[in-house]
Amino acid sequence: MIDLTGDGKADLLITEDNAFFAMNQQVEKGFVDSYKTEKAFEEEAGPHVIFSNPDQSIFLADMNGDGMTDIVRMRNGEVCYWPNMGYGKFGGKIGMDNAPIFDHPDSFNPSYIRLADIDGSGTTDIIYLGKNKFSCWKNLSGNLLVKPIRNRIISGNTFPFKITVTDLLGNGVACIVWSSLLSKDASSPIKYIDLMNSKKPHIMVSYKNNLGKEVTFEYTPSTKFYIEDKLAGKPWVTKLHFPVHCISKTITEDKISGYRFVNEYKYHHGYYDHAEREFRGFGMVEQVDTETFEHWEKGNASNIVENSLDQEPVVSKTWSHIGAFLQKDKILSQFANEYWFEEMNKQGFSVPHHELSLPDAILIAAPGIDSAILNTLSTQEWREAFRACKGMVLRTEVLQKMPLKMGILMKRKKELTPFSVATHNCIIN
Repeated sequence: MIDLTGDGKADLLITEDNAFFAMNQQVEKGFVDSYKTEKAFEEEAGPHVIFSNPDQSIFLADMNGDGMTDIVRMRNGEVCYWPNMGYGKFGGKIGMDNAPIFDHPDSFNPSYIRLADIDGSGTTDIIYLGKNKFSCWKNLSGNLLVKPIRNRIISGNTFPFKITVTDLLGNGVACIVWSSLLSKDASSPIKYIDLMNSKKPHIMVSYKNNLGKEVTFEYTPSTKFYIEDKLAGKPWVTKLHFPVHCISKTITEDKISGYRFVNEYKYHHGYYDHAEREFRGFGMVEQVDTETFEHWEKGNASNIVENSLDQEPVVSKTWSHIGAFLQKDKILSQFANEYWFEEMNKQGFSVPHHELSLPDAILIAAPGIDSAILNTLSTQEWREAFRACKGMVLRTEVLQKMPLKMGILMKRKKELTPFSVATHNCIIN
């Protein structure tokens, strides 16, 4: 099973003596459109691999980061692959530089090889589970394997131990996981090593302008926000099927004046459109803005900020349409149960509000088209209509954190009462 067309679905590929037999998969029809492509006579021109050789292993993996699954052959001292060109065709053989000697020739076992993208770069890296240690080789764009990273093995690497490489912690980076069936390991049947220390590499964490300004970024995987909301009884309306690393805090500092401004973010209702294979963002984002000053006004100093003008952190909640087709009669009100007056009721505060509710989005026919067609729209057409709203800001609420000296109930009520509210609607043509 291999994706031959780049549509995310597993197609069928059968290797024959002199050809590859392939069938593409369609969701409702199954495997259709069978075709054959001839194998090359020389392996330099195309794959003509033998799958039963005990001295080598054949894998299916994305070695060059193009999103297509390649045919990979590994031997002790050689790593090569044939890039997937689509529709059953494969390019010429590519040998990777700095191919490792995994183990002593008498000890090498191809079954100890594991393939995984351990650093999130998009290319498949190589892990070899030796007798007393494991080694990781990072893949540089399918051209070169860098110097290995080595670590000791927690337990054995053969039966009854099972070793897998997976995103165990749900943070988007890989872990090596040992599981055991032995009674002596009953108290801790699963052990793991976090290869990246739960931090995604290759992302910007700070910058400075060498004039006193420094900006720092902190990241949090979307799974953390998802679990927090689930435990708080606020399940997401939409879901993500993979972790997304989000900026959770930015810190801006002026080292000269002592000014410090902090933005904190929380994300809710992440959405990935499987049909369009498109990440749409998050349905609601909370932003908390906090500013502090190291030096207040002193005499004739240029810093004229007075301590009495200091304010508590400002909270902004922004709901956006993510193009998800959930209900026909709720195009723009998918998150209405999270607005401030609904949240007040959930917290036990019966507070009347005088907001004027805007009408929901209106779907109209384009000029020259009979409006009766709106009554016969298919599910696909409704989905496209909702998709047209993606990115549209639905509502913004501005609130403020209250000081601790206030009573708990009064503090909570004040924090739920917005200073300003802006809401929007639209017409879909």
